[in-house]
Amino acid sequence: MHHKQQMELIGSLFPRLIHGTARVEKIKVNTLLPAAAYWYKLRNPWTMLWRGAMQELVKKLPPCGLKNSLYRFMGITMGKNVVIFPNADLSVSLGELVTIGNHVVIGMHAALVVEALTTDSIKLGKIHIGDRAVVGGRSYVGPGVIVGPGAIIANGARVVKDVPAGQVVGGVPARRITDTLAPPAMGT
Repeated sequence: MHHKQQMELIGSLFPRLIHGTARVEKIKVNTLLPAAAYWYKLRNPWTMLWRGAMQELVKKLPPCGLKNSLYRFMGITMGKNVVIFPNADLSVSLGELVTIGNHVVIGMHAALVVEALTTDSIKLGKIHIGDRAVVGGRSYVGPGVIVGPGAIIANGARVVKDVPAGQVVGGVPARRITDTLAPPAMGT
């Protein structure tokens, strides 16, 4: 694949994820430059700079409606009564790929990461956090992960695979610990 073809493919990656049915897209980059050198093809650099600066201010706020409104303004789809503790990283530079349900709690320093850049590939994926889920502090949720309704991610867990509804996971990489006591009520 020639350099120009790779650049066009990388440029089409983000729109395909937003408007398509795919959850994860991965592109191999066959050049001497690392894949991170092509980040500017994913989105306008000025938009990414603005969103990055805004996130640094917004993530310091305590959990409140203003914080949630600002995250929605930056492209994240978010339900009602979401609690996001300070310093949580929600990947707002590509915020359209993050969906958070109703009554979700996201702990301090948790990271919802929609992009993974390696030396030879770029991987982007949608993240969906279901209703009444809990993402523990200092945990990591990787690209393409779906966290089911009522699931709990323990503090410090590294989640790279889907978490079924009502399951408690923890560890690096995250593994099932147990099920929650009762599944969340549907329609509330």
